[in-house]
Amino acid sequence: LECADGYARLKHWLPNVERRALVLIDPPYEDTRGDFSAAANATAEILKRLPTAVIAIWYPIKDGRDTDQWLASLPSRLPQDAAHPPQFLQSEVWIHPRDTRVGLNGSGIVIVNPPWQIAERMQHWLPALHALLDPAPARGGWTACHTCSASTVAATSCTRTMRAPCCTARCVKPGPTANPWRYGRRR
Repeated sequence: LECADGYARLKHWLPNVERRALVLIDPPYEDTRGDFSAAANATAEILKRLPTAVIAIWYPIKDGRDTDQWLASLPSRLPQDAAHPPQFLQSEVWIHPRDTRVGLNGSGIVIVNPPWQIAERMQHWLPALHALLDPAPARGGWTACHTCSASTVAATSCTRTMRAPCCTARCVKPGPTANPWRYGRRR
């Protein structure tokens, strides 16, 4: 570990000797649009240096319109390597309507080049997480959407709990928001 500007240090650390990496991008989002842009630029730089890197970008859901606009533009801002086309997984949990400007409505993560079967596994733990965070499930929801490449990103609908149109072509459909660990057993 080192204490430095993570964006500036990317050029120093990548590509690494192992040619495998997990990079977490977690900006402060004090200037949401500026931080969205910086995260996208960093992701593009990472993919130029190491196309197979797994990149996790955490983001707040303060206003769903801004978030959706950034998510829709993200794939087109990234380099397209024919040998390693990036895959995208978007996952969100929110406890207030996504389009209010009251404060933090929820949070999400975009994973570029996600690990195998993570979307399917999220189908099991996202409902439990949502149930713990939001005791009144009618207000919020959760989602996990996956796409194979930037060329397949489309404004299609995804069946899920109270959510705007999905930014991707294939979605893991949300199940009931009941806690799977209730009564001491897992599903």
